[in-house]
Amino acid sequence: MALIIERASPSQVQFETRLSEQVSATAERGEGGGRGRGNRLTCGVPRIFDLADLYAGLDKAPSPELAKEMESHEFWLVRLVFTLHDARSSAVSWLEFHVALDYLVGTPDGAAPAFPSSSPIVHDLFPLRETDKVKAKRTNQLSAKLTFEPIAEGSAESALVLEYERLIPIITAYGKRESAVYWRFLPGAAGNAVQPGIKEMDMIVRRDPGRRVQCTIEVRGAGRRWGLFPDSVAPAERTFTL
Repeated sequence: MALIIERASPSQVQFETRLSEQVSATAERGEGGGRGRGNRLTCGVPRIFDLADLYAGLDKAPSPELAKEMESHEFWLVRLVFTLHDARSSAVSWLEFHVALDYLVGTPDGAAPAFPSSSPIVHDLFPLRETDKVKAKRTNQLSAKLTFEPIAEGSAESALVLEYERLIPIITAYGKRESAVYWRFLPGAAGNAVQPGIKEMDMIVRRDPGRRVQCTIEVRGAGRRWGLFPDSVAPAERTFTL
């Protein structure tokens, strides 16, 4: 039986932020310009699932290694989502979505754990890497040492032309099996801006049994002529617990 989980929805907003234009030198001299508003970003409320319950409905058991870990730890699936909204005369050059994990003090009954373990970690995350393929051409010549070197423009030397596909990253994840992870979004081959729309990410969190984990979200990014994310977002709006 396949494991099918409904995708997260951005209809409920965890928080909202927006690119803010940096004040230009002319604005500082009183010649116009000033602070403008760029792309809006809304973060949907994460969805959280107990993986032990999900595995109970599957026909196959977890691997021996995972089964051993599940004897001493809990695993939770967290589905994250945010929406980058389109904006006239504004574009996002790069964008990062960070999540940091830490235990809340004490246990649900208020007592400290008898044998404190290491920090909660992200056991796995998705997507790890998404790329665009772009056709490229490289023109070389053979040197006196029989090595490849770029041919000078306009040279009459015999050229060796190599055509190949170059991978351009669109999404890259960082921090697997660590307590802080992030996804970096780049324009790829489609242009010079991160494409607006819904961005969805999954992570599997490993924690000590019964201990609550606080997850803190941070958004970073910049535009071609706009400042950095975010507008001020209250700390309470950037955190959720599991």
